[in-house]
Amino acid sequence: MRKLAASFLLGIAALAGTPAAAATLVGSVPGAPDPGASGALTLDFEGALPAGIVFAAGSTYQILQGFQPKQGYAPAGDLTRYLSVPGGGVAGSATLDFTDYVGAALGDFSFYWGSIDRANELIVETSAGVLSVLGSDLITRGYGSETSATGNRRVAVALAAGETLRRLTFSSPTSFELDDIVFQQAAGGAVPEPATWMTMIAGLGLVGAMLRRRARRGAAA
Repeated sequence: MRKLAASFLLGIAALAGTPAAAATLVGSVPGAPDPGASGALTLDFEGALPAGIVFAAGSTYQILQGFQPKQGYAPAGDLTRYLSVPGGGVAGSATLDFTDYVGAALGDFSFYWGSIDRANELIVETSAGVLSVLGSDLITRGYGSETSATGNRRVAVALAAGETLRRLTFSSPTSFELDDIVFQQAAGGAVPEPATWMTMIAGLGLVGAMLRRRARRGAAA
């Protein structure tokens, strides 16, 4: 685990020193529970979406809480409401549209991805292009565990300087569960995003490791 974490952080450090590019999957850290993150805006699905952020026409999704048979399984350790796409174990997708958001332009973001399946897909549409992230980019098994730290992860995506977020599409042949999408404001001329995520993810990794050690100690007692 330590060697994996070290390699992951070295990869992000290398990214931090490279010129700006289109949206990039920075990486992820294990959950169960969600390590959490902070930013300018968080979508937690506890109430109405902020003004100007909408689900695009044709989106199929449910807002659930806890395990709901044949509908959705909460991301490990998540006791609050979460987004299930499409829900019900059938194929579908849902798109969050930010083009009319009334707040500051959005850039880097991370979210808690629950019970990751290899066939799940995140499509990131920005002012600079499109990024596709598959569950298979994060896990090696066909279907993610509903309870394991490796199968439930906080995933981070960085945008280049001047690049802004337009839409996020979550697609699955069965079910895609997620929660707490945390956004940063779009960057200006400087390029701090990858380095910022590197620092955040390093901290989250340490917190996650501490939580898991406490859980093992409690189980041993």
